[in-house]
Amino acid sequence: MYLHPNPVKENMKVMKPISLTLVMSVFVGLLGMWIGGCETQEQKVERLIGEL
Repeated sequence: MYLHPNPVKENMKVMKPISLTLVMSVFVGLLGMWIGGCETQEQKVERLIGEL
């Protein structure tokens, strides 16, 4: 009797690189937003110092 390969396992093989890419892009996006937020905060501080 022929046994079919587990479709869930086959999907996991395909999904793994996709989910890894998704996680990496989200991480890079959050990191970029965090760095961007730090820069704008730094500019705010510089502007406040300039006003003094």
